[in-house]
Amino acid sequence: MTASLEHRVLVLAPSGRDGALAAQVLEQARIDTAICGDAGALIAGLVEGAGAALVAEEALTADVLARLMAALQAQPPWSDFPIIIFTAKASTAKQNRRALEAFAGLGNVTVLERPVHPLTMVSGARAALRARARQYAARAVLEEREREVRQRDQFLAMLGHELRNPLGAIQSAAELAQSGWDPARALSPRSVPRSRSTHPRGVSSASHASTGANGVFTSPVMSARKSAAAARSAAGCCASVARAHCG
Repeated sequence: MTASLEHRVLVLAPSGRDGALAAQVLEQARIDTAICGDAGALIAGLVEGAGAALVAEEALTADVLARLMAALQAQPPWSDFPIIIFTAKASTAKQNRRALEAFAGLGNVTVLERPVHPLTMVSGARAALRARARQYAARAVLEEREREVRQRDQFLAMLGHELRNPLGAIQSAAELAQSGWDPARALSPRSVPRSRSTHPRGVSSASHASTGANGVFTSPVMSARKSAAAARSAAGCCASVARAHCG
């Protein structure tokens, strides 16, 4: 939808040259117009984009009113499309009420009695376009808010993904600490049973080495010492986490 379409006035006046004359008056006032040959063209123009519509009363048959109401009900929440209707001069107040009731379902309607002075037509069209411009401003604000909400949701989803694993580890450590499990005691070298040496005498126990996945030779004694140090460090971490969690 282009900006030029959003600010045009649709004109539907099938009798004689009413449509052409109305469009000429509006064009002279520098208001863009589009003449619609029938109700279908009017509804298509409304969906495509327009600032207002100028419609002659005789074009609004019961079928056209129903179709136009259905199109207006499908508007987005920010939209309240303005319609100006040219009506014949009513002889009684009762006829005026009937006309207003018939057009009430169209929503934002302005009724002008014929003959319509050109100045009245232009001022009515300008007022309708100003109201439509305010609706476009509201639409821009809503779209900006929706964009900010989408960005916020994307950020929170990314943040949750990044924090999920660390928070799970901290929670597990706190639960283990509360249960009384002592990693330092569980992994202490004293708790590991000593195995009998099957190597011949004269061979140092330090030579009972194993080769790790990275190709580095590690003796059992060195492994036990490293395990004890890691266990003491893990115990201190778990205790700190438990105090923070329980406090």
